[in-house]
Amino acid sequence: MNVWQASPALQQRLIEARKGVADEATLVDVGLLSHDHGRFDALYEPTIDPVEMCERCVPLVRAILPELEHCPLYIVPLSRLPIAASPSLGGCAGLATFTLVREYLPAEFQGPGPCILLGDKALLESSRRSDLPTRTEFPAFVVETILHESAHVSQFAPRFLSDAYSTVAALLDRADTARVASFCRRETYEGASPLHGFSLHGPEYVRALAHVLFRSSRLGVLPAIDAVFNAERYGLPP
Repeated sequence: MNVWQASPALQQRLIEARKGVADEATLVDVGLLSHDHGRFDALYEPTIDPVEMCERCVPLVRAILPELEHCPLYIVPLSRLPIAASPSLGGCAGLATFTLVREYLPAEFQGPGPCILLGDKALLESSRRSDLPTRTEFPAFVVETILHESAHVSQFAPRFLSDAYSTVAALLDRADTARVASFCRRETYEGASPLHGFSLHGPEYVRALAHVLFRSSRLGVLPAIDAVFNAERYGLPP
């Protein structure tokens, strides 16, 4: 059973279990928590260091998407890249975003693979608008964004793992770096072909996100779903 389809009482029980109120063993037995669900508790330790947060999130994404076990995975703060990203861009991920790592962080490039770009400046600014301390809120904003982008990654990741990828890789030349940078500046899909993997937020994305959130919930990572996916922003009923 998907936790997001569970009764309100069961959802509350899961939340209480993470607070030590309910019996976690029962939730493990019924599959709503994994046996090692506490290993990501440190994700929310206070910090405003975007590089540290990206490093914390790599194991989380790999745990949520185990099919990426043998594939390079990059999570990079946009502040580390010499591109003029939109000040409101919280994050993005596409089939070609790894080209920015290849171009600007060559020492860290391990080959083509999914790459999440984190709009750390936008997220830090958002965290400063909260009533809570920035060092507490910033990690939460990052985790929510990473989960949102992980759903995109799950949609195009199989293309990195298929035998046909060599054909795709041949098309992802250095010209793609400029296209990806342009996307980051505009926050629009204009000029981005399906090859670049920038997917919209329609039914296929919502389905992928449901899987990502269920897997993260079993690991004990329980963000507010409306913070991960703003339905009204994407034209869906609240």
